[in-house]
Amino acid sequence: MTHTTDVSISTGKLLRDCPVTGLETAPVNLPEIIGPDFGWFKMFDGFTMYTEGWGLNVSVLSSDMTIGEARQAIRGERTCFFNRGPDKQPPGNLTPGTTLVPFNNYPTRPTAIGPGMILVFTGRLPTTPGTRNGEPTTQAADLRYWSICHTGNGSEDRSRGVVYGCLMDDEITVDSNRDYIIVYSRPENRPENARPECGVTWQERGPEEAQGVLIRWMSVYPDHASNPYVPTDILGPWSAGSWFEGAYDPSLIGQKTPGVMGPYYPVLHYLTPAKFKALGCPVNPVKYQNGNDDAVRRL
Repeated sequence: MTHTTDVSISTGKLLRDCPVTGLETAPVNLPEIIGPDFGWFKMFDGFTMYTEGWGLNVSVLSSDMTIGEARQAIRGERTCFFNRGPDKQPPGNLTPGTTLVPFNNYPTRPTAIGPGMILVFTGRLPTTPGTRNGEPTTQAADLRYWSICHTGNGSEDRSRGVVYGCLMDDEITVDSNRDYIIVYSRPENRPENARPECGVTWQERGPEEAQGVLIRWMSVYPDHASNPYVPTDILGPWSAGSWFEGAYDPSLIGQKTPGVMGPYYPVLHYLTPAKFKALGCPVNPVKYQNGNDDAVRRL
């Protein structure tokens, strides 16, 4: 195993330096719609990210609209305010918005955690160059940078977007294949084997429900884009990768299957601390295969 930082220390400092008193909410069992079988959204711009979450709420969680009606409403608002869409005339069909950098790709998803439960993400970490110690040159690698962050996703303005923790690529424990296991929990529910010595990276969940998770893949061309599984706009195009488009294809990254990301696809697991502890030390999850024989870690 390789590991450079005790992430629990850095996370604790982050929470101490950013008081969140008053944002505490009780744990909520994971709704089925965003449960372990749900995959990821691909964030094309800020408008898309927030309206997709709204669309799920009104069409699946509350049944105020059908999914088709919610998607149509979102497309209508985008046309009204931005005149953008895959079916629009140039330049409206070129990019979803102006709020993202072309070299960055962001899978994102909502999460929740029930009383006494933990969230676990497993997958494979791309290679990234070392940058912390004054390296004279930047090495070629799969990506320039990779990180995973979890933030407040509540309805109150004061809590939306509060960052409860981030892990950068060199703060994550990986094995010889660069496979990782990341555990999120309240401190009192942290399993004994959720530590680097057991091959696990742990981070405090934070006080609020619900939360969002955002993974950043930074692929600076041409030196840091050699990984064929980066969820770029080529592999996950706007017309098929956005939840509210008519040609939306959930098999890209929207289901619990590797899709276009192969072994690098982050899989969510919803477990009790006891079940995770029973995996031992080192933690050794079983691998499963999809139809394309791309191995992804699962518990």
